[in-house]
Amino acid sequence: MNFKLADIITDTNKDIASSLYIDPLGMLVIWSSYGEAIFEKRVNSISNDVRNFTVNLMHHGVVQSLVSDSSFVIPEHLKSLVGDKTSSRFAQTCLLHLENIYVFSMLTATESNLDSSGILGSNNGRKKLNKSNDNPTLIFTNGSNGQILVRQLGLGVSGRYRTPFLELGYFDKYYHYNHDDISKQRWNDYGKLLAKESLLQSYFDAAVSHIKRLIKNTESSKLPPEIQFTDISEGLKQTCRSAFLSSKEVGKITRDYWLNVTGLDHGAAGALLKVLKLNSEKEKVVPIEPENIFADALDLTDGEARQKLEHVMQVEPFLTRINLLFTLICRQNSQTMRDIESEWLKNGGTNATLADLYKNISDSAKHVLAGSARRRFEKLADVAKCLTVDEQISELISYHKSVMHTRGQQPWVELRNGATKLHARPLSPPDSAKELKWINSYYLHQFNNLIRGYFGGNDHAND
Repeated sequence: MNFKLADIITDTNKDIASSLYIDPLGMLVIWSSYGEAIFEKRVNSISNDVRNFTVNLMHHGVVQSLVSDSSFVIPEHLKSLVGDKTSSRFAQTCLLHLENIYVFSMLTATESNLDSSGILGSNNGRKKLNKSNDNPTLIFTNGSNGQILVRQLGLGVSGRYRTPFLELGYFDKYYHYNHDDISKQRWNDYGKLLAKESLLQSYFDAAVSHIKRLIKNTESSKLPPEIQFTDISEGLKQTCRSAFLSSKEVGKITRDYWLNVTGLDHGAAGALLKVLKLNSEKEKVVPIEPENIFADALDLTDGEARQKLEHVMQVEPFLTRINLLFTLICRQNSQTMRDIESEWLKNGGTNATLADLYKNISDSAKHVLAGSARRRFEKLADVAKCLTVDEQISELISYHKSVMHTRGQQPWVELRNGATKLHARPLSPPDSAKELKWINSYYLHQFNNLIRGYFGGNDHAND
């Protein structure tokens, strides 16, 4: 039976992926829909660092070059182990192998200006280096014995940055690199980047040569190719370190390329970029407050871009207040309805608060949502439509229970005979309504981390 690995590896299912200890109201799938609309899936919670973007670009560039090189072939005795060069299996094998060389090269560097923070797989990499006296074996395979990270195909650089690269058109889900005009343009622009930046060109040349040499030197065998780390050319290791010193240094040489490819300096994302950049240039940088950043960016946009920002500014106050009510429900191990309502009133809530906030949400904002995001939003709307706080509490607990059931988890809180029973750690509400801030940032912090790399900062934010 023939099958392609890409057919069974899928992107994250946001309905079931959330941890037991976060997102108890299933809002991730809702707010991320608006964030994805703004950033067009170029930025998310796990792909937001310019160095990692560029590492992934370079490694896919190596695979694309090998696939396009008619003189390069996989010997018949290796095809059952690493796949044909046009297969997903071969692409994944190359990506994993190059990622591992990158990790070990960076961790064994002696350069004082090299930043080893933010390198995916660094913890496991250090363990393997320590265990092998800095000479681990690298096996050329997409199997588990070729991976530094557990489930590296999903959690490594190529896995975390797969969605943005698919959206940008570098390849399709089967790792076909020259399948349409967009992908051809992407690789043409990539060639221009290499021609302009000698550091990247040197790394590319060394990586291509390494893969070709590894394949060529592998004799007929039932085992996949392998190589000791110390047997990898110092040229490849050193060009790797030089090319990827830090996000700041990588941003200097790739910023124009990435802004041109992603378009993140235009539209709604471009307006947010301008505000975030201005914020970072202030003599005293103030903490990012998403509600303020979005409000300032609104003045810099019009048309469709402005509407995307307006949608967030309409939806988030509603989600934040819904979350406050749930927090009040879960603030003690047991409470009566009257206890919760009293706290709701202290925080400025009334029977009509949620309904009024929901009325501020335009139909166009609701139409952004589809599938499970739309269904969950409509369920939260049902909470707002309840006429009393008691009914809202009951409806919200019922909704929470359904979300947790979808994940195969027990609910945090239940309602029994008019009183709550908490099965999780109590939540801490704000001291007052004045301290109530947006609970969702719509990838704003991740975007800020990305542009800090573009323009000279480096903080590896992942909140």
